[in-house]
Amino acid sequence: MVIIIGTWGLLRIEVLQTISEDRPDKGSMNWRVNVESHGFGGNLDSVWIWPVEFERFIDELVLLERIRQGKASLVSMSPEKLRLNVQSINHAGHMMVEGQLGRQVFIGNNSRLINVNFAFEFDPSLLPAALRDFGELNHSGNSNPL
Repeated sequence: MVIIIGTWGLLRIEVLQTISEDRPDKGSMNWRVNVESHGFGGNLDSVWIWPVEFERFIDELVLLERIRQGKASLVSMSPEKLRLNVQSINHAGHMMVEGQLGRQVFIGNNSRLINVNFAFEFDPSLLPAALRDFGELNHSGNSNPL
């Protein structure tokens, strides 16, 4: 589980399932995501992440942790469900989490995207633990296929 607590915000990610069978989506993860930011919040119980996208995010997060400049970005399989950025906000290496959590809903016969945008600063000394916790997501969760 990843929990980042910051100034006026919280991000919590838990792995529900990892595809372990030998099939095209092997390594894909299904996450439960909860976010709170400046009095707003949202949660989704099913956010699928491609393994190649997750590996790229981890590589970017490693670089961000090392040089304390730049950004690590992640987008879910369904881009409207999760957009996540962990990034530096100044040359001193202060950090923030920002993104969007959303879902499609039907109101009458019309489809609407309902989303929560979030952004909050967090203590940069928490970045190594966040990197470790994100890395451990790949090894957690129920490995049963759908």
